[in-house]
Amino acid sequence: MNRFLVALLLFVPVVSSAADTWTTPFAGVKRLHRTTATPWNINALVIDLNTPGVRLQSTATAQRRRTPQSFAQLVGAQVAINADFFSYTDYSTSGLAAGAGAKWPDTVDTTGSGTFAFGANNRAELSVPSTVVPFDPSWMVGVVSGHPQIVRNGAVLADSGTLCTVRHPRTAIGLSQDKKTLYLVVVDGRSTTSAGMKCSELGALLQGLGAYNALNLDGGGSSAMYLAGTGVVNRPSDGTQRVVANHLAVFAPASASLGVLTGVVYEGTNTSARLPGATVKVTGGPTDIADATGLYQFNLPPGSYTVTATLSGYVPASVTRTVTAGQTIWGSISLTKSMVPTDLDEDGVVDAMDNCPMVPNAGQLDTDGDKAGDACDGDDDGDGKFDEDDACPLVPGPCMTTLPTSEEAFDAVPLVPAVETALAEPVAAPPPADEQEEPTRGCSTIPAGPWALLLLALVCRVRGSAKQ
Repeated sequence: MNRFLVALLLFVPVVSSAADTWTTPFAGVKRLHRTTATPWNINALVIDLNTPGVRLQSTATAQRRRTPQSFAQLVGAQVAINADFFSYTDYSTSGLAAGAGAKWPDTVDTTGSGTFAFGANNRAELSVPSTVVPFDPSWMVGVVSGHPQIVRNGAVLADSGTLCTVRHPRTAIGLSQDKKTLYLVVVDGRSTTSAGMKCSELGALLQGLGAYNALNLDGGGSSAMYLAGTGVVNRPSDGTQRVVANHLAVFAPASASLGVLTGVVYEGTNTSARLPGATVKVTGGPTDIADATGLYQFNLPPGSYTVTATLSGYVPASVTRTVTAGQTIWGSISLTKSMVPTDLDEDGVVDAMDNCPMVPNAGQLDTDGDKAGDACDGDDDGDGKFDEDDACPLVPGPCMTTLPTSEEAFDAVPLVPAVETALAEPVAAPPPADEQEEPTRGCSTIPAGPWALLLLALVCRVRGSAKQ
């Protein structure tokens, strides 16, 4: 097949049956929300680095281990996305990371990662993974990394390896040929509303937007895009934002076509008794979480809006305000303590007894018994890999990741060590029914008997296949 046809096939799915909505949330920042019949749910930002007031910031080493929204609110940025692949052990990154003009002491660039570095006057450089880039304090203010490269010199690169050949939620960064336009993209996945993308599909999307070079960043449950005044614009596959190692943030002036609706959430009549962490939602619109000072903010087109604040243990309250373009309108909200138990996620379990009070989980499953419900606890086997990315989420370490299609294929696939050892032992007659161990759900406890182990192995494989 000739190269032209390959490129054409890569590009066509991105534009077919697409519904595009373009907005300008901040000066110099254009946002594309695209949905397709694939289905894909895509959020992309096109950032003009020449716009006065637009600047970039990445995570300093002491700022690691936050959600994108938490990082944006910490530094006061208007935009934030997740960045590098990282280790859950110490939240070090797989590639070079730098922020506030200093390199993280536990990271270096390797031939496995490409880098995006930026400096004064919005100088921006995107390097290929094969080039090792040392941190240069003479001009670099921040660095984030990723892999693989998905667009090189205007051409979409072919998929290679399981990281790319399977559709996943994705985060990516791209740079125009003149290095004056930055592209940030998040694609949802692992849901009925968005299938995720292969790397080649992601590359075609970036290329279509105008990127001359682009990198895939950490994806899966890490993929998230936060806009101040709007909130998290995508739907993270974990159900909520994941705490990640580092981030890339954008500062930008307010958009002249929007107004700002802001305020503080406080208790009773004491405006100094701020309530950080309160959820504030515009009726039929975006959601924000009150920051450490109790402040919320929305950037909205002109019009009348009702915003409602909720917090566990308090009675919800609302205010209505009229927003004017180019103006800041205040709408602070007073909450009073509830005299009866509250149930914010409406799952039938009161917040005080709920092991995951912000996510509906009526069954209150807590597989590993750590008092953080499975709905909120992303790593039940404690092996540093989130459950949705873990082939066998209740067994630490490696597990089978594919479901064999034949008996011969089954024999060829490595087993979990405990399963492999048990299957090698002679088959013994089962004990009387009243002496048998009760099977345990999941993979963490191995039930007695080689045949049970064989079934367990298949279950692990099915779960692993479903979670890729």
